[in-house]
Amino acid sequence: MSAWEAHDPTLTRPLAAPLAQCAELLGVDLDAIQEAAAHVEPYVRVHGTKVWSLMQLERLLRPDAYGRVRGGYIARRRARTTGAGSW
Repeated sequence: MSAWEAHDPTLTRPLAAPLAQCAELLGVDLDAIQEAAAHVEPYVRVHGTKVWSLMQLERLLRPDAYGRVRGGYIARRRARTTGAGSW
C-alpha cells in the first residue's frame, strides 16, 4: 500500500450502499443523494434490496473531483503531498 493510500478514506468505504448510508459516507443530505440517485441505476442484491454506487453518485455531486486521463478513463484527482519521500 502506498503512503497516499493509507490515509485515503475512499479505500475503506464500500463500493455500493443504500441511499441513507451513501448520504452519510459522502457527507451530504439525503435530499441531494435522492436527486443524484434519480440519474443512477441501482444494483439489486440477491435478496432484493437496492444499493447505489458511491462513485457514480459522487461523480454527479462533485464533478470537479474527477478528471480524464489518457484513453478516456476517469481518474480520481488526489491532493499532492509535500515533503521528502514522495515518489
